[in-house]
Amino acid sequence: MEGILGSSCILSQSHQTSGVRTIAKLLENGGVCGIPTDTVYALAASCKHPDAIKRIYTIKERPTEKPVCICISNLDQLRVINPPFSPLLWRFMDLVYPGGISCIVQKGEWLKKLGVGSSCILSQSHQTSGVRTIAKLLENGGVCGIPTDTVYALAASCKHPDAIKRIYTIKERPTEKPVCICISNLDQLRVINPPFSPLLWRFMDLVYPGGISCIVQKGEWLKKLGVGPAYDQVGTHQSIMIRVPDHTVTSHLTDITGPIAITSANPSGESDSTHHDMVISRLSDKLDAVLCDGTSNEVVGSTVVNCLKIDEGIVTILREGCVSSTKIMQLFEVAKTMEDMM
Repeated sequence: MEGILGSSCILSQSHQTSGVRTIAKLLENGGVCGIPTDTVYALAASCKHPDAIKRIYTIKERPTEKPVCICISNLDQLRVINPPFSPLLWRFMDLVYPGGISCIVQKGEWLKKLGVGSSCILSQSHQTSGVRTIAKLLENGGVCGIPTDTVYALAASCKHPDAIKRIYTIKERPTEKPVCICISNLDQLRVINPPFSPLLWRFMDLVYPGGISCIVQKGEWLKKLGVGPAYDQVGTHQSIMIRVPDHTVTSHLTDITGPIAITSANPSGESDSTHHDMVISRLSDKLDAVLCDGTSNEVVGSTVVNCLKIDEGIVTILREGCVSSTKIMQLFEVAKTMEDMM
């Protein structure tokens, strides 16, 4: 990689991974680059940077009435957002793409889901790079839409209290409604040894991982868990709600990031998001990224269980979600029976 004498233009080599990454980084930062295609060379700008696209017109002295096209890597990028194309159009595109053909189609809101006109990054959950992209954004203070074992959630790292505050703004969520924390497994709790009773541990062993949120006593143990910076932004003054989703992607994500604050990915008072398309269409203009995982496992959120009086033999269902109250009480009885047997 070298510059042209007397010019700041970088010359990258297409056969080098570092060269391609250099161009990608320049585009992501609002640059304009010359790139090869399957036909002739092209000028390129990221659709996240409208000013960069305007620069193309200036660089080429191109009349503004002559439109530019968009370029994607494959048709799966279109399929995942499901634009309203007819079966015939899909079949035709399957035959001509990839290749040296440009198809003109009806413009619509689907372009925003694709990432045109929005700075929201759409990552794929089945790709390691996609999960890592979301993890990096969260660790840098971003707010992202992610899948869980129930419905989609908005997530922010517990290392960034301001990001958690953004969740409230994005959702227009009342400040008196607390958000919960999400961890990957109970071992993350065991290693810091919070002052939970044996009965509470047995109950959590029975219900986690799964679509249940347990409310427990808040305390200094949260700071050992990594919630320190966001201690005042999660839960209430006395209690905290814990989620341990039974979802490989979410578990892997929180393994990377540590505890995250989550709440359902929908405007306050509206229905839950059961597909990444719903998150994108309703909130992408306010989010840094969405981790796309298709249809959610459930159509409602987790069941919320108040465990603050568990040592008095009482657990209370505050919200019945995907796990029935009957199932919760059965598991609680099992936990108590285990105590009697010991």
